[in-house]
Amino acid sequence: MSIFSLKSRKQKLHLGIVFAIIFFNLLAFQNCSKGFKVSKALEINSASFLPTPTQIFISFLPNQSLFKTSVVNISFDVTTTDNEALKSIKCQLGSNLVQDCISKSISFPNLADGDFILKVIAETTTGVISEAILNFRKDITAPVIMVSQSPASITGATVASFIFSVNENLSGGSKIECSLDNIAFSICQSPVTFSNLSVTSHNFRLKASDNAGNISSIYSYNWLIDLTAPTINLTSNTLPFTKSTSQTFTFTGTGVSSFQCQIDTNAFVDCLSPQSYINLSSAVHTFKVRGVSATGVLSSPISATWVVDTVPPTNPILTSNIGALTTLKSADMTFSSMDSGSGLAGYQCSLDNATFAACVSPLALTLLSVASHTFKVKALDIAGNISAESIFNFTVQQVDPLLAFNNAKMVIANRCASCHQVGGPNGATSFNLATEKDFVNSGLVVPGKIASSPMIYRLKNYPIDNGVRNMPVVGTLTSEEYKIMTDWVIGLSPDLINSNQFACDINELPDQVNAKRLSRSEYYNSIFDLISRALGDPATKALLDPINPIGLLPGDASGGYSTGDRNFSSIHAKAYFDIADKVSTQLVSTTNLSKFVSTYINYNKGTCIFTSASTLNTDCKNTLIRNFTLRAWGRPIEQTNNNLNNEYL
Repeated sequence: MSIFSLKSRKQKLHLGIVFAIIFFNLLAFQNCSKGFKVSKALEINSASFLPTPTQIFISFLPNQSLFKTSVVNISFDVTTTDNEALKSIKCQLGSNLVQDCISKSISFPNLADGDFILKVIAETTTGVISEAILNFRKDITAPVIMVSQSPASITGATVASFIFSVNENLSGGSKIECSLDNIAFSICQSPVTFSNLSVTSHNFRLKASDNAGNISSIYSYNWLIDLTAPTINLTSNTLPFTKSTSQTFTFTGTGVSSFQCQIDTNAFVDCLSPQSYINLSSAVHTFKVRGVSATGVLSSPISATWVVDTVPPTNPILTSNIGALTTLKSADMTFSSMDSGSGLAGYQCSLDNATFAACVSPLALTLLSVASHTFKVKALDIAGNISAESIFNFTVQQVDPLLAFNNAKMVIANRCASCHQVGGPNGATSFNLATEKDFVNSGLVVPGKIASSPMIYRLKNYPIDNGVRNMPVVGTLTSEEYKIMTDWVIGLSPDLINSNQFACDINELPDQVNAKRLSRSEYYNSIFDLISRALGDPATKALLDPINPIGLLPGDASGGYSTGDRNFSSIHAKAYFDIADKVSTQLVSTTNLSKFVSTYINYNKGTCIFTSASTLNTDCKNTLIRNFTLRAWGRPIEQTNNNLNNEYL
C-alpha cells in the first residue's frame, strides 16, 4: 500500500497569514470592562491576498506491493497543480544511496527475495518538495516439498502413508494438493494415508503454492504392491535319529530376498544358508525355514524334525549254553539289550579280538579250537550310540578222543534206526561199526565236514521213518546230542580218509579228480537223499523204484555198470548228466517242481525262471541238471567190494 507525505514552503507562508488575520479580527472588539466600546469588526477576506500553493502529486504505476519477477521494475508519475517545472526526482531504496530517477522509473535487477521500502522525492524549481513511499515485496522462490515417509518401492502392504512438509518462509499461506494414480489434484495435508490399495503399481503426486503464487515442483513417487510369496527348498538331509549335538541345514529359494530360521519354539530370526546349530540337547528338535520376498511377503515354512539321542543302549545281557570250561567245540551265544531313545539297531560281535561285525542273537560259534577264547558283543542304537562291551571268556579243553567217539556212538545207538555196517542187508538192525575209521570208510561221516556227513544231516533233518535206512527214531536230535555229534566229526582226523573215497568235491569238475563210479545201491541212496531233501520221503518213495529207480540206471551201452575199470571217466559223467536230465523231466510233471527248484537251483551259480509249475526254461533246466549231478558226484562210494549190486548203505 502507498503512503504519500506532501510538504511545501508556500503552505507554511499561507498558515502565517491566516493567523494574522485572526489576530486582527480579535482586536476589533472593545473591552467593556475598561470602558472600551465595541466597534464594528474589521472584515478581511483572506482569499483576496493568499496565493494558491503549488502541489506535487506522485503516483506509482501500477500501485503494487508484490513482485514475482527476477527484475523489479517500478514506474511512477509526478505532476504539479500549476504546471510548475520539476527541478529533480530522486529515488532511494531503503538505506541505499539516493539516485536520480528523472525518467520516472527505476529497475532493481539483483534484488534478493524480501521486503523493501522505496522513497521517491520530487522538487519544483520554486523549491516545493514532495515525497512518496512504496512498501513492496519481491518473492520468486517456489515452496520446497520435503517428504519424510513413503512406502517401499516394492511392498506387500496395501496401505501407504506419506508424511511431508513445505518450506515457505516469506509469503506463507502454502496450499498443498495431492493426487493418487493420476486423478485430479485436491487439497490435502500431512500425513496422507491410502488404504485397501490394489495389488499393482501406484503413483502419488504432490505440489504446493504460496501466497505469492509460486508453485513448487511436483513431487512424484511410484511403488509396486506385490503379494507373491517366495518358494524355498530344504536341500540338506536330516537323519531321523542322531547322536550328534550339532546340525547344519542348507536351503535355497526363488523370489527370496532373505531367509528366516527357527529352532524348536524359538522365534524366527534372519539367517543364511548354511545354518548351523550346536550344543543341542538330547530331545526331539524341529527346524523351520521360510523365505521373505522383497515386498515382505512370507513363504510357508518348511521343516525337518529329528531326535538327538546321546544315550547308548544298555549293556547286552550275555548268556551261553557252555560254561567257562568246556570240551565242546561249538557254543551258542545269546544276548539282549534295550534302548529307550532312538531304538535298538542291532549288535556287533567279535571272537578272539577279531574285528567287530554285525551279528544276531542267538549266535552259533563252531569249529572252536582247543584254546582260551573271548567273545564280545555290543549293542548299537539307531542314532549310532554304542553300548559298552559285554564279554564272555571260556576255554575249550582237549577232549579225550575215545570219550568223544563213545559219546557219539551212544547218540547213534539211541537215535539211528536201521543203521548197518558195510555188507549188511537192507533193513538190517545190527550196528557193529567198531572204529572211527569204519564210520569214515562207510561214508556215514566225513572228518571235519558236518555238511558232507550224511548221517548227521539225516539224524538232524529227516522225519522219523523206520522203513528207510539211517533215519532218526524217537524224534530228531536234541541240541546237546547234535553238538556231541558235530564236535566228534569236527575232531576226526583227516588221516582216516582213504584216497579217492568220494566221487568229487562239490566245486570240482569230473576231470579234475580221480573219482570212482557209484554202485547201484550208492546211486539209489544218492538219488533218494537228493530228491527227498527237496520233496520229503513220501513223495520221493512214490517216484523211485528200489530196483531201478524210474529207469534211471545207466545202461551197459554207456559203460556205466559193466565190468572193468571203475575209475570215473567222462563217459560216466555223461551218464550222470543223462540221469539228472531224466530226473528233471520227471519232476516237471509233478506239483513238487517249485520245491525241487528252490532247493537246488541256487546251490551253485545259475539262473532259473519258471513261469508255471510245469514249465522250466533252458537255463533253469541246465542249472538244475548241473547242480543235481554235482550233488550226486559228491556222495560216498564203495571201496572194497567189486559187486556192483552191493547194498551197503
